[in-house]
Amino acid sequence: MKNFLIIPDKFKGSIDAIQVSKAVKNGLHKVYGDHFKSTIIPASDGGDGFLDTIYNFKPIRKVYVRSVDAFQIPMDSYYLLDTETNTAYIELANTVGIRHLQVNDLNILKATTHGVGVQIAHALEAGITTMYIGLGGSASNDMSLGLIEALGFIFYDAHQESILYSFDNLFAINSYALPEALKNKIKNCSFYAVNDVLNPLCGPIGTAITYGPQKGGTKEIVNRLDTAFKEFTTRFNFPYSHDITLEGGGAAGGTAYGLKAFLNAQFINGFDFLASIARLEDLLVTQKYDFVISGEGSLDNTSFYGKLLGRLIDLTQEHQLPLLLVCGQSHFDVSALTNIYIIELLDEETPIAQCLAQPFPLIENKVFHFFKSLL
Repeated sequence: MKNFLIIPDKFKGSIDAIQVSKAVKNGLHKVYGDHFKSTIIPASDGGDGFLDTIYNFKPIRKVYVRSVDAFQIPMDSYYLLDTETNTAYIELANTVGIRHLQVNDLNILKATTHGVGVQIAHALEAGITTMYIGLGGSASNDMSLGLIEALGFIFYDAHQESILYSFDNLFAINSYALPEALKNKIKNCSFYAVNDVLNPLCGPIGTAITYGPQKGGTKEIVNRLDTAFKEFTTRFNFPYSHDITLEGGGAAGGTAYGLKAFLNAQFINGFDFLASIARLEDLLVTQKYDFVISGEGSLDNTSFYGKLLGRLIDLTQEHQLPLLLVCGQSHFDVSALTNIYIIELLDEETPIAQCLAQPFPLIENKVFHFFKSLL
């Protein structure tokens, strides 16, 4: 009996990881009937679906909070609470994620992480002592300043007048104050940024230049952002100062850097976090899988730069397991790697509009034909 590990990411803007998993399993069923086994891990490397993944593997409860989206429009949100360990799990994409917005609404200069700060403040008020914050899928590029402000930090200009964060006000923010009660709560909590990229905050592979265009930023705008935040970090006296070349600091529009500089957060790789939650190493050793199946909407160089697929390739190569990557379209050449296969939904008979609108049957059909060809 064939045995499969199904561990896909979402196809951003089209289908989530849980539905991708179901489509893959349907395709396998068409080939093998009931004569196969599968382990399903709907993956998230810190971005969209982070909370869903944790909820699938841990006995945990949802805490509902009224928060705001990237443009501070009120919305219902939640985070996860493990009462046994007094640990909270928060997903940035769940509140200020790009998935809540239409393409025409994107505005990287106006979007902020304020809504995540509302959730963190709520968790700290409840006495949480450990907090994991899943990063990725953000609509913003504010280095977490919106989050920090919502948490309770007060920003001041050079005249010691309080000033609210906005990109237009960034040049005028000169210092900060932290209420004593909030200082104690932060001191008593360990923060972890679950971080799915290796990009630094600024520079040619920094967060604005690399990810800004998909958040609505033109070349001129992303260069402005990059320059502005580089200047800000050189003059602002953070509670915990770190070099702007810090690897991973660019995650979620620089939120990772801000969490490190303001809250002394430690970074955890998203794949390592997922692997720990799901006990992935144990599964690969004990389950003797015939194939690992993963994928995401678009495969390109950024898919492998510290993200889930790159780490999964390393792991399957280490365990000498074949890996199938299902994607909408691929711009990545894996010919130099052994035991890795790619199937794309986009082909001469299937336009991109159909790939986006009807991914489920396409994934199911592609998986069916791939494994049918191996019989």
